[in-house]
Amino acid sequence: MKRKQRGFTIVELLAVIVLLAIITTIAMSGYNAIQKNLKEKAYENLISYIESKAANYATDTGNLLTNVDTLVKEGYIDADDEEGNVYNPITKENLNCHIVNIERDNDNLYGRYSNEEECETTNLTIKNLNLNIEMYETSDNVTKGNKIENNSWTNKNVILKAVLNEDLKNEPIKNITWQSNIARETTNKDEYLVSAEQIINTNYTVIVETEGGVSYQASVVVKIDKQRPVIYEAQIERENDWVKEDKKLNISASDGNGSGISGYYVGNEQDCTKATFIEQESNNYETALDNGTYYICVKDKAGNYTEDVSHYELKIEKVDKTAPECIWTGESTVWTKSDRTITLGCKDEESGCVLQNEITKIYNSNTKTDNWNYEIEDKAGNKTTCNKDVDVYVDKCTSTRASYGSWGSCSRSCGGGHKSRTITYYSTFGSGFTCGSRSESTSCHTSPCESDSGSSSGGSSGGGGGRSCKKDGSSSCWGCCDDPETRATGGKYGPCCDWCNCPYP
Repeated sequence: MKRKQRGFTIVELLAVIVLLAIITTIAMSGYNAIQKNLKEKAYENLISYIESKAANYATDTGNLLTNVDTLVKEGYIDADDEEGNVYNPITKENLNCHIVNIERDNDNLYGRYSNEEECETTNLTIKNLNLNIEMYETSDNVTKGNKIENNSWTNKNVILKAVLNEDLKNEPIKNITWQSNIARETTNKDEYLVSAEQIINTNYTVIVETEGGVSYQASVVVKIDKQRPVIYEAQIERENDWVKEDKKLNISASDGNGSGISGYYVGNEQDCTKATFIEQESNNYETALDNGTYYICVKDKAGNYTEDVSHYELKIEKVDKTAPECIWTGESTVWTKSDRTITLGCKDEESGCVLQNEITKIYNSNTKTDNWNYEIEDKAGNKTTCNKDVDVYVDKCTSTRASYGSWGSCSRSCGGGHKSRTITYYSTFGSGFTCGSRSESTSCHTSPCESDSGSSSGGSSGGGGGRSCKKDGSSSCWGCCDDPETRATGGKYGPCCDWCNCPYP
């Protein structure tokens, strides 16, 4: 006999469904628990990551208050999306506006994540306006001197003073903490001394905590530099050469790791504190100088000067800016018949002339003036053009004119005498010199003398000593003048001879 196959009853089916639901519920609960645990662990890791990177940010920048958004924008943490957002892995809440405070433990910085939100970075600064830090120079570490601007260099120790906003001055203060990357001190004092042996350049933060549990924070950058700048080299270009322009001076200096070079002085002042500096933020400086003794001072941004100005004394020599002088010798405006020598020389009392020998010309012909055009040079390169019409005034009488004098009296009154005159030669070149003379003669009274009829001897041919003379001029004197015996008779030479003006024997 066949048995009839039995199916599931409704009750049994329901039981199976309930059992499967129970199993599913148990499985889902486990899964959700695991998921929750994973998300919580991810959140913890994220917070730790943010705090760690915030500490790095504070070390680099000195800022002890920031938010997540700033850490993303500055590249310290990675965002979850392309828009730069960071989310809570559990709630999916945006964390960008959450604030991260930085705290110090000994020499270590630690980030402290806060659920307090401030999305605008500028508002973080606004919150800090409730607290301000003033800086003062101090010479005795007690007395506040000149006030210093934030981020400015000084070469003295610094007193920091925490100043609360007027509205907060009456709030009871619980703690005041001063901290930097080199120190941390919690006290109730609103002033803090920062001292340095050489150089400090770091961020100092004050955190003021009120009895009401509110904290205020402000930061300043303290820069102390007590290290003097150093001059490595002061080099004069072409130091040993003569030049016609100011010589270039190249200075190489450094302030090491200090505040940096701020200016240079090159001049006659030996006291650097009285010098007027040329502002230049560079380790190299160039200027041009004339002859003289100079002192060099270098100043850094903290107000330190090079150690001893006497070490940086230098002397500039061999700068000659004066052109050489043309020297003429032998010139004259007095005429001469002799040769004249004219010389051009060079005079330079600084570098000296390149011209080794004088330029000389000898004039031996008619010359009044002569144009000279020469260039002379000194050893520094200065040049002078000697262009001049020199005075020569040489007249060699090679061009003359004749001046004829008057004829003298005839040597005889009849019978052929002679007369003479002088011819004088004068220069026509300009001197007016008498260049010589000569005598010129010619015949005169060439008509024969007539015989005297009253004469006792001699006849018409002359020579008779006994011929008498008449004073009417009609008879000749030849008988008287040519006969010594007749000339010896009577008076000086005899009356006839005297009248005839015969020459003396």
